[in-house]
Amino acid sequence: PLAGGERVNAGDLVHTGAQSSTVLRFGDGARVVVRPDSRLRVEHSARLGTSPMVDTRLQLDDGGADTQVPKQSARRFEIRTPVANLGVRGTEFRTRATAEQTAVEVLEGNVAATGTGIQGVNAGFGTVATAQSVSAVSPLLPAPELAQVPRRIERLPLNLPWDSSAAAGTTYRAQVVDAQKPDQLVLDGLFTGHAARWSADLPDGDYLLRVRAVDSR
Repeated sequence: PLAGGERVNAGDLVHTGAQSSTVLRFGDGARVVVRPDSRLRVEHSARLGTSPMVDTRLQLDDGGADTQVPKQSARRFEIRTPVANLGVRGTEFRTRATAEQTAVEVLEGNVAATGTGIQGVNAGFGTVATAQSVSAVSPLLPAPELAQVPRRIERLPLNLPWDSSAAAGTTYRAQVVDAQKPDQLVLDGLFTGHAARWSADLPDGDYLLRVRAVDSR
């Protein structure tokens, strides 16, 4: 089991459980949040000789990863998946991989997705790659309105409602994170409807709720 502050070396495989996550921080400031039920291997991360260039290569075999790469030109950062390679520079993006396909959602900057073909993906857009092709980019779904979420919760289990005007049957991914350590994922789940419900215990504290809409891609 990993503990906070431990060193992860090239060749190590990080495997997260159903309600666990971890943050990998690299020497050049890049950060990768490994989501629940994921397997990510650090293939290589080193400075190239005496140059300022930092070369990092990760292999996401299964699951998801949220990545933030600082805006510096002297770097090469790549995430490989079973069907596509993602080359980034100064970018925030999310990746989800299986043996059959890779989905990428770009929040800031640009990602070059290469598999069978190549596709540049700008902020606010996403694409899906398979072993046969990289699909045309499409806009990410609009953010749900969270004004209805109560600011103070006093009873468990958690029941967090949001905008009920969204189309019926819409699926959402909801996450609860520690307000003081927003990289620390506490709860994660997919929900159909207009609320997130968790039966898990949650200690008293300050938390943030993150919600995004999910479509078939």
